[in-house]
Amino acid sequence: MPPNILIPLVFVCSLFFAWLFLFLAKRRDRQGFLYERAPSLPIHVLAVHDDAWIHGTIQSKAPLTCPWFQTPCCWFSYKIEKKKTRIVTDSKGKTRTETYWDTIYSEQDSCPFDLVGEKESIRVRTKDFAIKSTISTGYDYEWGSRRHSAHLLPLGQKVTILGVKLEDQSFGKLGQIPCLITFQTREAFVRGTDQGEKWYRRIGFFFLFLGGGGTGALLTKAQSGRVDWVLAITAGAALLTPFWFWSTYNRFIQRRQQVEAAWSQIDVDLGVRFDLIPQLVSVVKGYQKHERRTLEELSRIRAGKTIQEKIQGDQAASRLSQSLLALKEAYPNLQANEQFQALHEKLVGLEEKLATSRRLYNKVTKEWNDLCQGFPSVLLALPFGFKPKPFFNQHDS
Repeated sequence: MPPNILIPLVFVCSLFFAWLFLFLAKRRDRQGFLYERAPSLPIHVLAVHDDAWIHGTIQSKAPLTCPWFQTPCCWFSYKIEKKKTRIVTDSKGKTRTETYWDTIYSEQDSCPFDLVGEKESIRVRTKDFAIKSTISTGYDYEWGSRRHSAHLLPLGQKVTILGVKLEDQSFGKLGQIPCLITFQTREAFVRGTDQGEKWYRRIGFFFLFLGGGGTGALLTKAQSGRVDWVLAITAGAALLTPFWFWSTYNRFIQRRQQVEAAWSQIDVDLGVRFDLIPQLVSVVKGYQKHERRTLEELSRIRAGKTIQEKIQGDQAASRLSQSLLALKEAYPNLQANEQFQALHEKLVGLEEKLATSRRLYNKVTKEWNDLCQGFPSVLLALPFGFKPKPFFNQHDS
């Protein structure tokens, strides 16, 4: 290919792939924050509009039947392929006969199902859901010239699902929260998303460097007959630098928004707990000897305004919460109190949400602080006044 065509082609293709992978990295980062924000909760503690990861076994009283394989399932993607031949001509003009499989029929279907947990089950909607893991049937050959295959979610399969408990008591997609079904644990799924985001960013920067370096190498070779590697590396760095500044600044903005969103979620959960504990105290009156002192301490805790005061208040409120949750074991008679049971389960779920919110806040705060203090991103943090933020450390005194 002539240099006057090859050089701009390399440059444009490198820029395109760099933009593509950096875009994918940004999208994966947003998805990861959304996935990690949702806690892992037992089905029986879910409240309406709770976004969470739930785990259980797929069951259905009216399942689908996968065509050909006759396997009971709640989702399948089935196809029939036929063996065909074609004549292919290579670049040298030689022909050869090639065998391939052509899809002649395909079908996909799904139905709502029940996810059965340890204490309770919930109906899962399969409208607008995404399946990240499936079971493959493999190929079943018919007369050697036709084959059948399918991917499906069979009954009895243990899965983890991200979604929202809806007002009709079902579980599914709502707003920005998707309905995702996977065989992985929540932690493994989130970790894989984070790793994907990092690799997309690295590949994007690599293509930027390759675009500048490759263009420089081709230009010097076309002009002098040999590659000037110093000039090629310099050209790669020159193209990479402005895009790195642009991408890093956007990461600062995105991390700041995530820190603020994570703190906002903690603030909401703290407010719910401050309202819930007095209700629980009033129910266990007569079992708990110091309910008045508990309420007075809670009132003092709630007065905190700054982040540090709220962190200290959360530590004290957590101790109160744990002492109230422990009453269930100390006073077996409370287990027969339906109001106590309902509030107890609600507080258990809320404590799990708070633990998830703290972990998420500390994670995005660490990423923000690493950007503010690490090299070379500190070169961008100083002129824009980006400063480290405090962690939410529950164990500080």
